[in-house]
Amino acid sequence: MPQISKKERDEVSIWRSRIARAKAKRQDSLKIWQRGVEMYCGKHYDSIGDMAGDHVVVNKIFASVRAALPSLIFSRPHFYVRERKAILAQDETGALVDISRDRALAKENWLNYRYKEGNGHFQVRLSVLSSFFALGAVKVGYTPVFQDNKRRGEFDLDEEGNFLMVQDDKTGDIVPALSQGDYMRLDDGSIIYDDDGVPLLEPARIPGKGEYFIEWVPPENFLFDPEGKNDFRQHRWIIEEWVRPLREVRNDPLFKHAKQVQGTEMLGAKPADDNDPNNLKVSTQLFKDGMQAKDSDAVSEDETRVRGYEIWDFEKNEVLVLVESPPTGSDVNDFFLRREKIPQGIEHGPYVFLKFNEVPGRWEPYPDVAAMVPLQEEYNEARTRLLTHARRSDRKYIQLEGTFEDETELDHFKNGGDMSVSTVTNLSGLAPVPMAPMDPVNRDHFFVLNNDFNEVAGQGFEQRGVAESESATAASIMESRSQVRENDRRNNIVHDFIRDIGRKMLQAGQVYASEEEWVAIGDPDSQDPWDFQGIINPQMLEGEFEVGIEVGSMLPRTTAVERQQLSQLMVTLAQNPLIMASRFLMDRLFQTFEIRDNRMLDELVQIGQQMLQAEQQTPAGQQGQPNGGPGQQGPDFRQVAERMGRAA
Repeated sequence: MPQISKKERDEVSIWRSRIARAKAKRQDSLKIWQRGVEMYCGKHYDSIGDMAGDHVVVNKIFASVRAALPSLIFSRPHFYVRERKAILAQDETGALVDISRDRALAKENWLNYRYKEGNGHFQVRLSVLSSFFALGAVKVGYTPVFQDNKRRGEFDLDEEGNFLMVQDDKTGDIVPALSQGDYMRLDDGSIIYDDDGVPLLEPARIPGKGEYFIEWVPPENFLFDPEGKNDFRQHRWIIEEWVRPLREVRNDPLFKHAKQVQGTEMLGAKPADDNDPNNLKVSTQLFKDGMQAKDSDAVSEDETRVRGYEIWDFEKNEVLVLVESPPTGSDVNDFFLRREKIPQGIEHGPYVFLKFNEVPGRWEPYPDVAAMVPLQEEYNEARTRLLTHARRSDRKYIQLEGTFEDETELDHFKNGGDMSVSTVTNLSGLAPVPMAPMDPVNRDHFFVLNNDFNEVAGQGFEQRGVAESESATAASIMESRSQVRENDRRNNIVHDFIRDIGRKMLQAGQVYASEEEWVAIGDPDSQDPWDFQGIINPQMLEGEFEVGIEVGSMLPRTTAVERQQLSQLMVTLAQNPLIMASRFLMDRLFQTFEIRDNRMLDELVQIGQQMLQAEQQTPAGQQGQPNGGPGQQGPDFRQVAERMGRAA
């Protein structure tokens, strides 16, 4: 165990106490979240096996969630960026010009490229899906990729392990001799020393070109500040819990003294608390038994895990990593593996959260599925009662003893087919058992349950693809109300969630970008595959900015919808062709009709400007004549429509 100061030991104790309090508060939410996921996956009953056939499951939760998901996030969103301030630079003539538009476009292209390359759309869809059961969470940042350092330093020791002191050639300092490599130095060549006055050596591995990432984080991995309320910016800290192989932790170049970390649990260990499946800390004896039961030391090492906590302390602006104490109860893991300042520019940590239903005064949301669970259980029970009644309604007969001559005739009566004949001694000795009547309330109950479920879920049959409304007016009202709810979530909640992801990704780029980067954006399968290709350097990412999203880019899109939107746009432009001369108006039109095609937009603006120029050049006496008439002729709009069709 490394030498740890009393101050650090006290801090470790404080954080272990905070972790325990946060876990205790997480218990109630975990039960709700896990129950919702189980029912979504079809596990509605605890008894599976012999009793499974006695229950009916109609998974309305699955149908509702799957119907709602595409309306919130369908296509990959397109980011746009605006600079907050003008950026002045000298052009070739030495005059000052505003290049804020060019800088914003560079940020916009870089951000859309990074979102696509980082598989951001998949991570966001996972977050939206998990928001139905708990909350959505995405982590945005940069991971350095380490490589071997050719300048790795190593002290030259005598036979007794003591330093051999020499004079440094560059600085003249008296320092321990090196057998290889060099010391860590500042830009002026001076040596960097630790707190004890020992020169720091060049490390064995150094960070190379890293990777930006957008990563979904399961909500049960978080430990939130128990005193935090609805606004995450007011939380003092947040912790992400993780479990990693012991070998991986010991070899992580970001951790200090990692070789001295001890394992905290074994694979396959039963949770110490059945109510908290995330708490896999095992007892001392179970840990020892697991270690001894393995076939070899190699298997034991492979299955040993370490539970750790990545702590973002916003009060002290620090990132800390602390691991769980081993089951033996020793203090061998009572030190911080990582401790560094939060990079400047990263606003309140790397996490972005998505919550559909806020609860005033509480951080934890009330998930949609939590409200559906009781109704789903009641619906299953009602359907199970119908099945039970149907089974009990099989035709049954009673007979007086001796009605059939023998057992053969009785078996022939029970198992004979159509038009079979059985011999009896007494016709009045055989009678059918009356069927038990089904209470009409049970059947009416389904209509009540369906209405209740639709009201709680916020969607009717039509939104799930089933025609149920008795009139077109009723269907229109239901659709209108559903669209309001969908638009609120998509255009406000999900929009802000993705926008914040884009802002944090750009912040990471401003902090970590160090060299030029080739960026290509577009669809390789289209006729004009690339919207942008070019080099973006770190200077282009500097400055204050605002990030937004074209909401229409997230909407469900089909060939029929796109054809209808394009047709409506063409009709509008045919009635007012000179609108095409205004880039601003065309931008707004494309947003209104939810069309995103920069090439078509540019071509239409160019055509509109040509038409305006031709209109201005028409002699005064001929200005009333339509294009194509005598005098100065403008472009034929039929040709415009044809070009629009080709551009589309």
